[in-house]
Amino acid sequence: SPRMRAAALLAGALLDGGVTAQQILAALEDPRPRVSWTAHQRASRDRVGPAARGWRVVLETTAEHSRRHAFLLAANHSKWISLPYILAGHAVVSRPLRQQARRALGRWLSQFNLSSTSPSDSELELIRQAVDEHGHLLDPAVLRKVHFFTR
Repeated sequence: SPRMRAAALLAGALLDGGVTAQQILAALEDPRPRVSWTAHQRASRDRVGPAARGWRVVLETTAEHSRRHAFLLAANHSKWISLPYILAGHAVVSRPLRQQARRALGRWLSQFNLSSTSPSDSELELIRQAVDEHGHLLDPAVLRKVHFFTR
């Protein structure tokens, strides 16, 4: 049952490795929203898996709740890793997910100065690629801010 699968994900945290990162990330694609949400919570709390794995779920799964939870996982990653996924979220077919991407970008921009880290060269390259691919979907004022913050 979904309740049991969600409980198993939560209990795994108490069992010192009772649930693997692979199992948590696979549960993002569960057809039941409760299980997918619990997997998202565990993955976020435990910083499980790369943002790219969450993004793969966004692109490949058919369940809207799984897309939403996976997008949150990618968008709530570290400051510079999350930005390309937030920008790419503006191009997905799902209208609710595009709206979520707009909110995530607004939050990213408003919280920019809370952390003074600089992007690595590889992170900066991924951001530039995302801006090149998806920048035309952004409001011009927002795009100028993204350019300014990522120089």
